[in-house]
Amino acid sequence: MSRLPDDILNRARVQENGEVEWRLADAPQAINALAAAGHVILGLDLRTYPDGQTFEVPWSTFDPDDARAAADNVDAGRKAALHKVALESVADYAEFAEWIRITWR
Repeated sequence: MSRLPDDILNRARVQENGEVEWRLADAPQAINALAAAGHVILGLDLRTYPDGQTFEVPWSTFDPDDARAAADNVDAGRKAALHKVALESVADYAEFAEWIRITWR
């Protein structure tokens, strides 16, 4: 995460187990920043924390193709994640979309 811009880092929430999440409104900027730093976005999960409990809905996955150039996987993962975040259907899950956990490599 050290390669991310400070404004993106400051909006991240890091869990004790190392998982990182951003508010839905910040997720596109976080996805773009992670990709700009050379990371492949592997998946997104919608999260909320009612009454101190964690509720999570798996939202998207991306399976990199090792036969592709690394930069192609970075761009394809970024596009897949941004497409999913931008979908209006996320509104159907608004009560679960308080936070977006982003998984990358």
